[in-house]
Amino acid sequence: MIFQYGLLCQMENNGTMDISVLILIALFILLFFHTLNQQRKKKMDEEFKKEQLERDRLYYEAYDDLVNLIRERQHDLKNHISAILGMVYTVDNYEELVKRQKEYCKAMVDKNKETKLLLSVGSPLVTGFLYRKIEEAEALGITVDFKVDMPEAGFVVPDYEVVEILGILLDNAVEALGGEEAPIKKIYVALGNCHIAVANSGSMVGADEVERFFSRGFSTKGRGRGVGLAKLKKIAAGAGGEIVVSNEDCGGINFLQFKINFLQK
Repeated sequence: MIFQYGLLCQMENNGTMDISVLILIALFILLFFHTLNQQRKKKMDEEFKKEQLERDRLYYEAYDDLVNLIRERQHDLKNHISAILGMVYTVDNYEELVKRQKEYCKAMVDKNKETKLLLSVGSPLVTGFLYRKIEEAEALGITVDFKVDMPEAGFVVPDYEVVEILGILLDNAVEALGGEEAPIKKIYVALGNCHIAVANSGSMVGADEVERFFSRGFSTKGRGRGVGLAKLKKIAAGAGGEIVVSNEDCGGINFLQFKINFLQK
């Protein structure tokens, strides 16, 4: 840069300012900053990939923890199997036997959240992530229930986008319930190959406030919540999704639900 400045001064003093030299200097400066920008971008990409790999590793570890937890409960599983087989000797009618065995199996799976989660989601990455989030919420006294309707084909969007969407919605739901003195603190999660929905118990929210939710930086619980929802809107749009926000009544309790619907591919 000092050399360029000196060269310019010399040319001005000599009255021999050459346009072609100026163009070369300008191109050199542009090339310098372009290279600098590319190096910075490459470094940021490498750091992002490293962070992403570390997050994925943690979620896969959580999945392994979930599998190990279920293995530790094999003794209980054997007892349940014995009870199911024992129905053969106590129920005479075949149709009634099948009905009772199905009901027992459903009740057993529904009661055991870990087994239900492992059997229903299908993706180890999403399963591990959801398991960790449920643990974190329940440690704060928040009950989390979920329903998964997942075909073998899995999600229509990549797993990493499912994790990102779930992360924003669950963090917001936990934040919304953090300061509530309500008798019921509950989050409901619904997953399907074409939809992701998270709802938290709380007061009804009007349409005007829902619109403000997606303004960057807006939050009813402090600064920053709107950043996540603004980002969610961008992610959903990029994946061909539509966000629907609604108040849902469940047994006389209001739930504020955020649902993303994706187009079937």
